[in-house]
Amino acid sequence: MTTKKIRSNISAEAAAHPLLASDQARSLLEYCAADLRVCPTPEVWENIASRLKESVGTKAAIRSFPNCLTGAASFYFTDMHKSGCIEEQIVWAVQYGVLDIADALFRSVPHAQWYLGSVNLHWMDTIGGQVPRYNRAQRTQRREKVLRAKAKRDATEPVPLILHIPHSRVAIPASLKREFVVRHKKLSAHLAASTDHFTDELFDSNLPNTQALIFPIRRLAVDPERFERDALEPMAKRGLGVLYERGHDGNVIRLPISGARREEILAAWYRPHHDWLTQSVDDALGRAPRALVIDCHTFPDVPFAMDADQKVPRPDVCIGTAGIHTPVWLVRAATKWCTSQGWSVRVDAPYSGSMVPLKHNSKDRRVLSIMIEINRARYMELQGTQAVRRASFKKCKRFVSGLVATLRAAVARDNAVNNLKVRKRKSP
Repeated sequence: MTTKKIRSNISAEAAAHPLLASDQARSLLEYCAADLRVCPTPEVWENIASRLKESVGTKAAIRSFPNCLTGAASFYFTDMHKSGCIEEQIVWAVQYGVLDIADALFRSVPHAQWYLGSVNLHWMDTIGGQVPRYNRAQRTQRREKVLRAKAKRDATEPVPLILHIPHSRVAIPASLKREFVVRHKKLSAHLAASTDHFTDELFDSNLPNTQALIFPIRRLAVDPERFERDALEPMAKRGLGVLYERGHDGNVIRLPISGARREEILAAWYRPHHDWLTQSVDDALGRAPRALVIDCHTFPDVPFAMDADQKVPRPDVCIGTAGIHTPVWLVRAATKWCTSQGWSVRVDAPYSGSMVPLKHNSKDRRVLSIMIEINRARYMELQGTQAVRRASFKKCKRFVSGLVATLRAAVARDNAVNNLKVRKRKSP
């Protein structure tokens, strides 16, 4: 019997699965199979699994969750089985309504924390279930060829870009939602007001040499932009620490959480996100002289009651800085682009700061960071609690893409002036 190879990044079973027909599910499947990815490293994979199970919370969902092939199982199962397990977990996420969380978790894993296979696994699928006849030498050559091509692509962009998108997702895990003390209608209003709607669409994560770190749940549940310790976080005095106690209007939405429960939440959601951010920056610095972190946000045209800056009118764009990590020439490049497009811009107002991993903060000048905040009136509006794109959405997205490209070009120029060259990557 002759066999026919299925040229696809996903398995034949996943391609035909009715729950994986959506664009988002398909895109996630393709992402998890691209660039020789098989599965995250064991510790990271187990962490993703525990966060997915917690996000649903029901015993039936937890029992049906496909177990990760880690520990002893990793020795007994092939790469194809492991990638198949990822597909089953995505099916599970669709089935229980947490695909958004799964999407953010898998995409946020730094490249260095993915286990890579010898070939694009599902290109080995065959009709009829026969095993492809690839020998070890052929598979090794194929792997090296793919990795060399990826290294060449990365080298065309000397500035690795990390898009930090902390406030765009809309999900709240079931275990955390039960802790809010306001009725559903009021909670929905708080959620709609505080979410940076469509930020993960405005900022294009499909650019070469780009890693997007999207926090998978809403900021009202856990805010990764706050300091972990309330003593270090100025907004904690207003009830807006890492675990929000008040909403955008100043009213109480959740009672204080302390002790073991606080530790449990931080260990499940906050710390893994920051570990991945640090790993992404370290990974970037391992292959380039600098890494650029763009902290991606949006803000309302009318100040919230809890905002420190109540000045109106508000600008179209707010640029945030982070001390030694945001040189003057980088700010100048951003403001010049905004004004050239006819958009008003202010620096560190109405919001200030930009994300830098604690490991590098105020220590490592190779880490560049700048915050971009877009006024929501430029691209969307709230109809009740529903966020709706305006007709100007595409124009706003083009503006953001141009701004990001301008910042990368500015870093590349400064690298050239200072003779900072991309390090050559060794063949694996």
